[in-house]
Amino acid sequence: MMHNHFVTQAAGSDNQEPGEAGTQVERETQNIKYKLSGDKIISHDPLLSRDVPSLSYFLRAHGSMKPNHWLSIRGTHSETRTRTVYRDGRAETETYEDTIVDFDFNIDLSHLLELDPIFYTVADNVPAYRGSMRMATEENGPTNIEGRRLVSSDEKSAQKRWLKESRRLGLPPWMIPPSHQTGERGTEQATSRIPPSRTIENWLADYCASQRTIKDFKLRKVVYGWNQDALTQSIYELIWSSGYQHEQPGASVFIKFHSSPTSVHVRSSSFVSKIFSSWILIALFSLILVFPFLWLWRRYWPEAGGKWGVSGVGFPLKRWELLGGTFPGDTVEAARARLSATPGSQAEAFKRLQAGLGGVWVLQGTHEGDWFRAWEYSIRLAVRDRQGGWLNRQVYDRVHPNVLASQLDRL
Repeated sequence: MMHNHFVTQAAGSDNQEPGEAGTQVERETQNIKYKLSGDKIISHDPLLSRDVPSLSYFLRAHGSMKPNHWLSIRGTHSETRTRTVYRDGRAETETYEDTIVDFDFNIDLSHLLELDPIFYTVADNVPAYRGSMRMATEENGPTNIEGRRLVSSDEKSAQKRWLKESRRLGLPPWMIPPSHQTGERGTEQATSRIPPSRTIENWLADYCASQRTIKDFKLRKVVYGWNQDALTQSIYELIWSSGYQHEQPGASVFIKFHSSPTSVHVRSSSFVSKIFSSWILIALFSLILVFPFLWLWRRYWPEAGGKWGVSGVGFPLKRWELLGGTFPGDTVEAARARLSATPGSQAEAFKRLQAGLGGVWVLQGTHEGDWFRAWEYSIRLAVRDRQGGWLNRQVYDRVHPNVLASQLDRL
């Protein structure tokens, strides 16, 4: 899995941050109005839908801000209870299942987002919203909205499944699924080797040039780098090994990673467009039976609605970088020995090295196994003491073999 992180970063990412904004653009965008709605940052400012430099600067400013990232762990069990109910004037006893929350705590991960974010655009052959209300591709290069190939419902579903899977596996969000590749096999080799033909700036110009009434440009904010499936399984095993399952037979444990905000949206300034950004207006216009017609109009009428979901920002929790002075076929042992013998080197800082393509690679960021080792004791205590709220890390003063953490070391 190590090689994928650096290969896709070089080939699939758009390392040109959107916009080298000048002083004038900065002044013009200082008073841009926006709101936080759920996990979305939304702006309907008219300047952003017509001026590419202002749109670029706004997305750069809000896109590069690190999201909040945390882990929630919740344990519950059911108990059968009885209660008295009255039917037709008679008292009856009935049983019911009551869900008891045993523990419900969160662990903040936001401080681990130390590495620089990476702006990217999706590959030409990846289904995405490219200016219409249906996903499309551009295998033959840039063309107008009408010339972009609309994908089938099966292709759309497959792409959505891949986005969920790649996020669980901790893959960079610009990676393409194996089905879109040639000469590659398996998720381990999933990588976007062909750079997209459009940069973020190109897509912003495409958005601003469109005359559609209800426009929506979406910039995703994605935290990646950790294999959430593997880490979640280790936490499950840790909780069960603490004796919780024996104390509460039939108990359920829920583990989930969260991020907020997850996207930045720039939408057209028309009143109709603002309706789709407000649950209150949606409810109001639904009551008077207008919203269903607006939805159908936006979805099917030519030039009515358009979505752009072709770009995003990746926030890595970890990544592998080629270590200077190494070469193809080099070993970790030889590289570490050379580093230790080099005056002024910080060999002790390179805790994790792996041999790979081009030489030896060093880990930047925080590894899942290291985080798990640091938090294992605290999670055990939280489960045992039935804690809630935000969890603080407790230091364990004894060092002992950690099988669960060792299972994560291979990631």
